[in-house]
Amino acid sequence: MIVVGDDSSIGKIRALIQQEAEATPLQQKLETIAKDIGKFGLAAAILTFAVLLLRFIVDRSTLNDWDDGDVWLKIIEYFILAVTVVVLAIPEGLPLAVTLSLAYSVRKMYNDKNLVRRLQACETMGGANNICSDKTGTLTQNKMHIACFWNCKQINVDHNKEAPRLTDTIPHFAEETFLQTMVCNVATHIGSEKGSRTEMAMLEFVQKRGFSLEGIQQKYLPEKPIRFPFSSQRKRMSTVIKVGDKRRLIIKGASEQIVEACDKLYSFEEGEVVPMNEELLGTAKESIKRMAVHALRTLVIAYKDLDGNEGIFHYHCDNKVINIDNIIDLETRDETGVYRIEKSGLTMVAIIGIKDILRPGVKEAVKQCKLAGIKVRMVTGDNMDTARAIAKDCGIIEPNDDFSISMEGPIFMAEIGGVICAKCKTKICDCPKDQVTAERQRKKMREDTLKNMDRFNEIIDHLDVLARSRPEDKYALVTGLKQLGNVVAVTGDGTNDAPALKKADVGFAMGIAGTDVAHDAADIILIDDNFSSIIKAVSWGRNIYDSVRKFLQFQLTVNIVSVVSTLVGSAILKQAIFSAIQLLWVTFSSKTHYF
Repeated sequence: MIVVGDDSSIGKIRALIQQEAEATPLQQKLETIAKDIGKFGLAAAILTFAVLLLRFIVDRSTLNDWDDGDVWLKIIEYFILAVTVVVLAIPEGLPLAVTLSLAYSVRKMYNDKNLVRRLQACETMGGANNICSDKTGTLTQNKMHIACFWNCKQINVDHNKEAPRLTDTIPHFAEETFLQTMVCNVATHIGSEKGSRTEMAMLEFVQKRGFSLEGIQQKYLPEKPIRFPFSSQRKRMSTVIKVGDKRRLIIKGASEQIVEACDKLYSFEEGEVVPMNEELLGTAKESIKRMAVHALRTLVIAYKDLDGNEGIFHYHCDNKVINIDNIIDLETRDETGVYRIEKSGLTMVAIIGIKDILRPGVKEAVKQCKLAGIKVRMVTGDNMDTARAIAKDCGIIEPNDDFSISMEGPIFMAEIGGVICAKCKTKICDCPKDQVTAERQRKKMREDTLKNMDRFNEIIDHLDVLARSRPEDKYALVTGLKQLGNVVAVTGDGTNDAPALKKADVGFAMGIAGTDVAHDAADIILIDDNFSSIIKAVSWGRNIYDSVRKFLQFQLTVNIVSVVSTLVGSAILKQAIFSAIQLLWVTFSSKTHYF
């Protein structure tokens, strides 16, 4: 099966990020206030005009004085006064006050490592009550190093040792296989700011022990290697290398998934490949859990020697031979089962424990969020134990919190039923996703909703961690939160995060680790990739709310007093206390005084 365009993975992501910009919470509130003030001003103007006109008619009828010129002049004067009351009631200086507050906050936010791409994002952050944060690089420093290995037993690594040797941790006979799996199955280069920090830690471990990374890659990688990049569905990355005249598939990925695909272990103790029996498998799983509890990111490196008769590397899928070079969409490959070859019969080399240190100030920042009434949730691709350990260190999960819920992305999606069209009640439909297409097709825009909103309501208040999450899981979480009326901020760094960044009220992209697609979908870019910078964005957003509230409090006090005085004076004194010119002068003077 070959798919291109809108049906490919990139096409699906592009379709999700083609959404119309929604009105910000502040815009919605100001629109409501403007409507209420407009109704009040119009009612006051009509009433003022009616009272003045009625008193004028009564007085003239009593005196029987109906000078035509004077009558029409008075009516015009009352009409001008009524129009002035409408003008006076509406605080037309409000847009200027909001714009000035936004401009000031944008400049200050840049000093606090927040690069604002969309001006409205400043005000929106003031009303945020939910933050869905990534872990790696946001809550942690994203400066990873290998802390330990497991192969029959745990092998700790001294990260601070000056001149370490590989044989301090890996036996000499396993050196070649170990280097292959560590160096050849990566898409990152040393010194790159955009590459995977996990791969960087693996490469730095090898380089620090005196090996040439380029030499190893030139030795084993063919000129045009067959490589399957990491995807959120497969949770693994694979590369085909040459070992002599044979082909070998080397794999790294999510520990709990790769372990299940291994039926052998390259034992460092035995010096040979041994069967992965139930006892050994149980020990490996216990090691993964133990590392994760200590907040280590775990992954497994493994390999599989390929049959030499596979020629140009065809895969067997549903009894059909498929050339891997002709398949464009990676997710389609996985769905059709083309990756079966990497899902069984693997030989494990080691389980790697990678340490990512918590950022300074993150715990205090999370505490500030809670005091400010903001719910912080961790949405990460790491396994459950690692995610919960970091969440506890950050303060997202309180000690002895029996009500806290942690779920894995696939389980979360299964329980809420996924995202569907509110109109068609299906996941995939023909409803347009942007206003231009909707107008051209004369259809209503698609509105996303959750299939099982009742179940979402049951778990969302206590959901603190979403582990092993995929892009669609994060998108569904944001969709559900917004449907409940929450103002949601989301952090992300990858291309797959773009739909959730676009869907959120405010999307934060990582300035250092973020991709160009993530930057384009985001409203604010975190220059330092630090969660604490988000708190500063909230502070400046609330500053805008405070500034607008003060302006409204000051301006509406002047306007309402002037309108009420004019109305009361018209009813009691038979004439307006202020003339139209005086009322306009009062309005102008109040704005001049405020600004």
